Amino acid sequence: MKQVSGITRLLRSLRAGGHELAYRLAGPIERSIARRNQARYCKSFVAVTGSVGKSTTTSLTGRLLGLEARAVTGLYQNTPRQTMRPLRKLDAPADFVVQEVSGHRPGALDDIVATLRVDIAVVTTIGLDHHAAFRTDAAVAAEKGKLVAALGPSGIACLNADDPLVRAMASRCRGRVVLYGRDPAAEVRAENVTAHWPERLRFDLVVGGRRIPVATRFVSTLMLTNLLAALAVVHAAGHDLGRAVEALRQIEPLPDRLGVRTGFDQHGYVVDTYKASYWSTRRLMEDLPNWGAAPRIVVLGDLSDVGNDGSRKYRQTLKAAAKSADLVIGVGHSAGPAARLRAAGSSNIVSAGSLDEVRVMLAAAPPSLVLLKSNRLYPLRQLVPRQTPVAAG
Repeated sequence: MKQVSGITRLLRSLRAGGHELAYRLAGPIERSIARRNQARYCKSFVAVTGSVGKSTTTSLTGRLLGLEARAVTGLYQNTPRQTMRPLRKLDAPADFVVQEVSGHRPGALDDIVATLRVDIAVVTTIGLDHHAAFRTDAAVAAEKGKLVAALGPSGIACLNADDPLVRAMASRCRGRVVLYGRDPAAEVRAENVTAHWPERLRFDLVVGGRRIPVATRFVSTLMLTNLLAALAVVHAAGHDLGRAVEALRQIEPLPDRLGVRTGFDQHGYVVDTYKASYWSTRRLMEDLPNWGAAPRIVVLGDLSDVGNDGSRKYRQTLKAAAKSADLVIGVGHSAGPAARLRAAGSSNIVSAGSLDEVRVMLAAAPPSLVLLKSNRLYPLRQLVPRQTPVAAG
């Protein structure tokens, strides 16, 4: 049986009683435990950040590194205190601890870089998810770039070459920089990218003159960044890229993050219902032409962080979807803007007052690829009739 320290028992007791003292004591103690366990057990700490794609990249990186080594993955929980939890709980040697890290406000990463040794820093994409906290993309990049600046001379930064703000972080790195992306200068590069439904995202991986065809179970070319980031870490760690590529054939997307499901209604569902910032949702709608010629229906629910001009942002998002979809359904906070666009002459945009109304519309539609897009506050994922993965075409 695992031994529990007296300090741990004390903190648990105080927390159970809702005692404020627990929260004042916990921070320094937990940081000390995380630092001690990292020195004792963790060979390499991999920190993954970015405005989008953190969870998918973290999951992929942990799974691919785990093919050849012991990898512990810290997924979803990404606030400063939560990021140290996997290290606090570590009680046996691990080759890698791969942790998702959020820089959701100025100073959010300060405790992490002050407490932990960052061995590999991974940055995906920069965008304005937290507009109220940062105001500009450059401010977001300055915060997330702290992970890169924290690397020592032996550290490795895996950076998205296709995002200028991420690529610029290379100047803050004292160690090795591995660029990934479509850019010709990327060390880990993708070419011949396709994502036509019912097939999934495919590309040629080019590393050091070697070309490897990659077939995945992911939808949308936007997921390429996450896949390449994970492969860049595999490459930087000196692991077998061929083995990692073979494993990717069987790895499903995370639920609610462009996960693919089917139902008895003959529709295929792409479920992206966890986050829905305005800028990332627009990017997704603009990527729809890359999904091929299959009939498409977009169901748009609630967006996040829309500020004082939410109505305009909803209309812009709905119109962007309508350019590449046979039918666009607005529900939740999207319903009103959808109704106004319909009245103004947008013939393929309709409004629904409830999920039941959406179900009626979907039942009347021919078999299609249905994209469900909302933040997690609106229960759009309830539209999926059955949680059964769809086989790639």
